[in-house]
Amino acid sequence: MFLSRPLIVNHISSAFELPNLQLDRNDNEGPPSPFAHVSLQFQLGQILTRTSLLHGQEISPLESESIRSHINNWIMSLPPAYSEKDPDTQWDKTHLYIPLQRHNLHAVSYMTMFSPSKRFLTKIYDSSSSREDQVCRSKAVDIAIHLLEISR
Repeated sequence: MFLSRPLIVNHISSAFELPNLQLDRNDNEGPPSPFAHVSLQFQLGQILTRTSLLHGQEISPLESESIRSHINNWIMSLPPAYSEKDPDTQWDKTHLYIPLQRHNLHAVSYMTMFSPSKRFLTKIYDSSSSREDQVCRSKAVDIAIHLLEISR
């Protein structure tokens, strides 16, 4: 549940097909399509529909770690032009949409990763807090800091 709105469509039972973006390109070696980032965000959305995050349920530390892992795998699978670490910037000056889309994809991915971790930041911790909760809080802080860094 994002923006505090209930889900209207049950995405689990809906069948969507990713569009073929090859029609927008002249060859396989050129820059990404101007619509590639939408398709990539859709893939991220498909990953999230399999989790409790979109269904407004309480997220356990194990589920939170699973969501982080899935999103990290998705980040690592991004095309070279959108890669977080050492992106292919050869088209950045001629196709101005690519850097914007790259930053957008990174911000969306880490905001999504941060979402299930928020409750670990607001929870009151004391000596009786589980080690698992403390580790989740530490990871939530790391994600928040990284989100701030990529937002700049």
